[in-house]
Amino acid sequence: MCALHMHIERPDTQKSHSIPLTPAVASLIQSCVDSAQTVLRVLRVIGDEDLLEAFLPFQLEDAFSSAFLLHVIRVVAPSLLHDSWCDDIQCILDKMILKGSSVAPLRKLELTQLEQLLTPLTPIYDPLMVPQQTDDPEGRAGGLATASEEPGWDFFDADMSVGISPTQLLDLAAQLDVDFGG
Repeated sequence: MCALHMHIERPDTQKSHSIPLTPAVASLIQSCVDSAQTVLRVLRVIGDEDLLEAFLPFQLEDAFSSAFLLHVIRVVAPSLLHDSWCDDIQCILDKMILKGSSVAPLRKLELTQLEQLLTPLTPIYDPLMVPQQTDDPEGRAGGLATASEEPGWDFFDADMSVGISPTQLLDLAAQLDVDFGG
């Protein structure tokens, strides 16, 4: 959501490109994408086997939250995901609607409205702005500014309900033992 906020706050001339992401943040977002797409693929397979549960909320909410996340990430970093998930969520929701779920049509409508709201914000061109990791002792990749120097990260300071500074958040992300090579 922080990255979405940064994207929205950018001047209109810069919204046609993705926001620059550090390798650590790109890795976290990629993990979210992979997880959400896996959930949707599993639910679609379950649906193809006619095993989707239409009356308990768990599978519907899993599908909805995964699709919601993927819609947001498509605005922030569209190069990190493929649009095959769109077919999966439509298939899942359609099967739940056919099975009689009273909530599935509402969730489908909410996702349609979300897509309509986010479409104008989605970058047209996305060169995958993820700097390569370097051996820079300060942790600055490719001459990028640190989180506290980048515009947009300061919105946390205005909202005192957030208990961690943007710099601390990025430092925490950088400390995660993640293999960036694949």
